[in-house]
Amino acid sequence: MHLTCRRLAALCLPLGLLAFLPTAAEAHVKWFCGAVDVTMPPLALALVLSPTLLILGAVATTLVSAGGGLDTLALRRWPFLLRRGRTSQSLEEALIRLGVGAYMLLLWAKLGVAPWGTAGEEAVLTPELLAQAAWVGWLQLATAALVVFRLTCPLAGLGMFALWAIGVGQYGLFHMMDYLIFVGLAGYLALTHPVFDRRPAWQEWRVSLIAASLGLSLMWTGIEKFLYPAWAGIILTAHPIITFSFPAAFVTVAAGFVEFSVAFYLLVGRSLLRVDAAIVILVLLAAVPEFGALDTVGHIPFVAMLLVLVLHGPSRLQQLAYPKHAGPVTAAAWTAALYILCFATVMAMYYALQKAGTWPG
Repeated sequence: MHLTCRRLAALCLPLGLLAFLPTAAEAHVKWFCGAVDVTMPPLALALVLSPTLLILGAVATTLVSAGGGLDTLALRRWPFLLRRGRTSQSLEEALIRLGVGAYMLLLWAKLGVAPWGTAGEEAVLTPELLAQAAWVGWLQLATAALVVFRLTCPLAGLGMFALWAIGVGQYGLFHMMDYLIFVGLAGYLALTHPVFDRRPAWQEWRVSLIAASLGLSLMWTGIEKFLYPAWAGIILTAHPIITFSFPAAFVTVAAGFVEFSVAFYLLVGRSLLRVDAAIVILVLLAAVPEFGALDTVGHIPFVAMLLVLVLHGPSRLQQLAYPKHAGPVTAAAWTAALYILCFATVMAMYYALQKAGTWPG
């Protein structure tokens, strides 16, 4: 009975978040609401800090803090949660290479281009980043081919980083902060080569790169829902079923906190990391019937990275996130403080980068 109660308690954070998780929480709104103008200033901070945001923020912080305490309790009871299977590394690597190869191939075939794209335009890394240069498509095809062999995976990583840099040059750093996952994938591929098999300490950082880039990308898009709520409003108007009859303003703020919270646990979760990643995968798959092929293609690299986190579990990044030998109360307080710090930091970065004018021209 005691064991069952602990297991149920360990699941309360992700299930609590899932209870008010709208289908659109993980959708990249830029893929569906047309070409957005990031030169327009975000909502003023005084308007962002609404009663709804403060109340939901308090709820999210409480849940996340409780999760930090439960995380420590679970590890005391089941230390094996920090381990991974003996064959996990080769399977993780295969998932990343397959995911990157399939995604790049589909982009080259123009099966993942935003609906407002015109003839001759290529999608650069994501459906909504468009370029007229035909060679961009060939670079993506070459990247897909290079992941086939481990010897050429670092070149594939270089190709992926070059594509992200092209996006920065055309759309600006502020816009491309949404897509830090591709920097993480580039780093993973750069460390995927037989020469690094003799340096396992280096290879161990590959999953940390995956978790960090994915977590930061989703944190950024979570904050976006607070500062540019009109973008999410376009999707909610087009797909009213995902509001579950709640007011659109409430759904937008709730979705932002859910996305930020699950992203936060991708960075700091230990025993809860696998559950958190699995829930995000389920949400992404649940969005497919509503958002179709564009969402399916666009989220291939996300799903591949999340599957790796499910297989691998905590990496060095998650181990560094907590003080050593912290008890459940200390861990809960530390998690809450870290959550608030991350929230404030990412929001400050959002305002600072937008004001700095990090876009072309």
